[in-house]
Amino acid sequence: MSELAVRSRIAKRSWAAPGSFHDRLIRLLKILLPMLIGILAAYLAIAPLQKGKEISFLLDKNKVDVAQERMRIREARYRGQDDQGRPFTISADSAVQETSREQIVDVRDMTASITLEDGPATLQANRGHYHLERELVDVIGPLLFTAAEGYRILTRDVIVNLNSRTLVSRGRVEGRTPLGTFWGDRLIAHLPTKRVLLNGDVQGRVELGAFTANRALADLPAQRVLLTGDVRGRMELGTFTAGRALADMPARTFVLTGRPRLHIRQGALR
Repeated sequence: MSELAVRSRIAKRSWAAPGSFHDRLIRLLKILLPMLIGILAAYLAIAPLQKGKEISFLLDKNKVDVAQERMRIREARYRGQDDQGRPFTISADSAVQETSREQIVDVRDMTASITLEDGPATLQANRGHYHLERELVDVIGPLLFTAAEGYRILTRDVIVNLNSRTLVSRGRVEGRTPLGTFWGDRLIAHLPTKRVLLNGDVQGRVELGAFTANRALADLPAQRVLLTGDVRGRMELGTFTAGRALADMPARTFVLTGRPRLHIRQGALR
């Protein structure tokens, strides 16, 4: 072995020899390291229990950027319940929510199915705005309502409240019910009770005859129609005018009040 290798071995042995600096350092670390680990573990255990300072900040809603999220769904379907727990379903060919800030969904080719006491009813429209939070459907353009027992209402530009099951039109309406057919400038309908209010240039045809009026309130289950405002009509006996008229289909009566006038057709009383 060379003299250089011998000197290197002697240096290494003296560096690790008992009592050397390395030997003292190792003995010290064997004591300090477990202590440090214990202190760190104790701090981590009690840290969640300590109360620190709270940091708060304010955001200006006019200066904060809003994520321009966009929801677009093909063949969308939404299910919900009205204020009495009865189910309804809205389906559409497409549904688009322009931004996350507005709770309004633009729906196309929409069909709403509503469960009524005597069976299902449907609303069909080409386009509408569905207000998510208010459970409202704002129909733009024509709307067709159909239900059991031959109910059919065609109108346009309608607000449908799915919670209260009410339908309010802003366009002319025509329809067919078990009582007969009708036309009017504006419609307000309460679907659960099947009470229909027509306003403006009301025309209708029922079993007892035909009529025109400024306003008509139809109670479809009771089969009664109350006409008010320049009532004119025609029935089997002849023609009539009045300020108010009540047609009762089960009783087969037509009661005229408010300066009524009746022109009896010749030979009608035979």
